[in-house]
Amino acid sequence: MSAPNYFEFKVIGAPELDKVLAGLPVPFQRRMLIGGMKRAVKPILKGFRLAAPVDSGDAKKSIKIRVVTRSKFPAITIGPDQEHWYLMYSEFGTANQPERPWMRPVWDMRWPMARLSFVKETFAHLEDQAKKMKQKAYAGKLSRPARRALGL
Repeated sequence: MSAPNYFEFKVIGAPELDKVLAGLPVPFQRRMLIGGMKRAVKPILKGFRLAAPVDSGDAKKSIKIRVVTRSKFPAITIGPDQEHWYLMYSEFGTANQPERPWMRPVWDMRWPMARLSFVKETFAHLEDQAKKMKQKAYAGKLSRPARRALGL
């Protein structure tokens, strides 16, 4: 069986979010989208950690949300780190070992909830960041790129 190395989903719609993001500089748009994605997929992360095969316990701790930096579009991955690469054998099987999926069932069960909460979580992340920037602006500690982005 050929195994895909990633799962992907797209959010269609969300015109209000598009309007808000269009008013921000491109680097801030990317940061806000990644922040929203991270918040929306936390239930998936928790499910992966619960369903992961048990070895010494290190494998479950290695499952994290990571930002894909070399991507044209904002992207994240969820999964074990490189030291725990052997978990893929459990998920997809080998010639001598049958597959025992633990990621795919969690993904299938929880991705609709993550997709629906993405817009809400992105707006919440935007509000949190706006509050932080407001506090920094009043304290006079706003960075030069942030001042430039806000037109100050």
